[in-house]
Amino acid sequence: MSDGSLGRGLVVLDPTSEATTESATLAPRLDSLTGKVLGLLDNSKLNADRFLDLLQRELAERYELADVVRARKPSASRVCPDGLVQELAGRCDAVIAAVGD
Repeated sequence: MSDGSLGRGLVVLDPTSEATTESATLAPRLDSLTGKVLGLLDNSKLNADRFLDLLQRELAERYELADVVRARKPSASRVCPDGLVQELAGRCDAVIAAVGD
């Protein structure tokens, strides 16, 4: 068996890859949230909703928000569905995503 006739051996895999870079332009910063529609995206992890509840109350005290749109990802382990991203982008002036745990 030591002659390798069984076709067994040690295969070493290199998990590294070359870094890829992409350029991106940041959205312009809002001067204020007053009069704006704020989106709050819950990533569906434990306590993300509680954090967003507190954040919404705090921001509503500081700014005169036009509206608040709440949304929740169906799963914390998956990317946000395109339809939900497009809805928030179309309805909101700013979106805050919360991570629970």
